[in-house]
Amino acid sequence: ETDLRNWEWRYLANLSEGEPHTALVAHSTTVWSLRFLDANTLLTAGVADWRTILWDLRERRPSNIITNGFNGGGVSEVMAVAPKRNAMFYRVAWGGSRFIKLADLQTGTETDLTNVEAAVTSLEISPDQNVLAVAAANQVKLWDLDRKVWLRPVETEKGEAVRGLFSPDGSSLVVADDSGHVAFWNLAEHHKLGAPISVNNAPDGPAFLRFSADGRWLVNPGGKSPTQIWNAEDRTLVTNLTDSAFTERAAFSADGRWLATVGGDSTVRLWETSSWQKTRIFHGHTDPITAVDFSPDSRFLATGARNGEVKLWSLAEPPTAPE
Repeated sequence: ETDLRNWEWRYLANLSEGEPHTALVAHSTTVWSLRFLDANTLLTAGVADWRTILWDLRERRPSNIITNGFNGGGVSEVMAVAPKRNAMFYRVAWGGSRFIKLADLQTGTETDLTNVEAAVTSLEISPDQNVLAVAAANQVKLWDLDRKVWLRPVETEKGEAVRGLFSPDGSSLVVADDSGHVAFWNLAEHHKLGAPISVNNAPDGPAFLRFSADGRWLVNPGGKSPTQIWNAEDRTLVTNLTDSAFTERAAFSADGRWLATVGGDSTVRLWETSSWQKTRIFHGHTDPITAVDFSPDSRFLATGARNGEVKLWSLAEPPTAPE
């Protein structure tokens, strides 16, 4: 017979540990920025601990630690990574910064890339890693990284630019403003693709729009409102994902099977894109989650939290029941 003695303590111990995961311990302050560079390398950046760390995921330890030495705070959530160039572009944590910093991920050296003359609200690298999209004022500016010149900018529909996002094939640019208007632009011909859409304008929501890897869907984290899934081709609303938890960040797995949503609490919610149903919830963080990304092979999910925790989750683990 099964020994049920002290079952309450065993249950509480398992509950406190949460789902199987690996803790990557090095940060002491909020991790706003987190990116997989490849299937075996994860970049995490802390704000007030001034550290950007490259993790060797095969060894589960840092392979390089960069000290971010500029005044104005560490790496903010406004950042982009170009792995082929061994480069990270970022705006310092002070929200009004007009300067874009360049960090060499091999040597750890940092330099000023350019002064945009307005507060930088978004950075995005093109799929070919040749152009940096910079949202500032009422424009998304395009910086040619090789020629070191500004290309023709794209204007917002109404308000201040909060996001410039390349489509995965690099043919179009999504431009979002703080009024919730989102326009799709053909980059080669420099014209809008149809009428703009209006998204749920949660605080900073449009600033964290993300494409699925195949370019089919665009997700808009909803905050207290439903998270919206849009068809990127015809710009129609696919579905609203209603959740009891506040949603600040979202990311698609590379294979398109999963959407992860986080924010407001310490859980990761996974939605199956075949049905848009929440089917898995990961527990294990002890503070609200502030960053999320999937590995390129869709085997792992990485998360960062307000207290500096970084966790690596295996998607091969048995699923947990939704709330």
